[in-house]
Amino acid sequence: MTVTAVFERFDVRPEDAGRFRRVAEAHDSPGLYLAFARFLLELGGEENEGEAVSVLERAAGMGCADAAAMLGDCHFLGRGVPEDKAKAIEIYVGAAEAGSLPGCYSAGNELLYGRNVEPDYARAYGFLKRAADAGDERAANSLGIMHLLGLHVGEDRREAKRLFRKAARAGDQSARLNLRILKAMGRRADLSGATVLKPGEAEETLSKNSPEEGRMKGARRA
Repeated sequence: MTVTAVFERFDVRPEDAGRFRRVAEAHDSPGLYLAFARFLLELGGEENEGEAVSVLERAAGMGCADAAAMLGDCHFLGRGVPEDKAKAIEIYVGAAEAGSLPGCYSAGNELLYGRNVEPDYARAYGFLKRAADAGDERAANSLGIMHLLGLHVGEDRREAKRLFRKAARAGDQSARLNLRILKAMGRRADLSGATVLKPGEAEETLSKNSPEEGRMKGARRA
């Protein structure tokens, strides 16, 4: 078992931070730096998060794409650095292009929903498909929405349903709700003019096209 696996498998107590830091620096391994940064972010606090950013920058500079994706999260959420969503998205895209699956999901979702950047459905689809094909259930759910609304791909409810089912089987709650909404919509629902919204709100858009909108809203409140 590698040193990285040991740290990721067993709980590391806050008082072990110094030992964890020494081991990471001694091995000078991007995988260990990534694990150490994750540990620091889980501890939380301004000092720990600031150190996590420095550690992630070091690992990303060594070519660790997943470290770059996590660094993007820090910029997106303002953890250890001032919040800067535009910079975060730039980092996500770079991480995705370097092969990071978490980067693919984050970049794809941002380019799909267009909250902080101009939407780019073609690139969003490419990134999300790569993540979904690798087993990311959240990416599969987002792909399902693209197929349902005909974004970059032709409107295809059968494929949307397949993707929602794939994500739901993996435990994605949004996908389970989307399956219920899709069933309630029936074949007569008109999705023209539907708007893509951020995660957690996309279902609201779909439900507005459902003949059982009131019942579905009640179910969500339950």
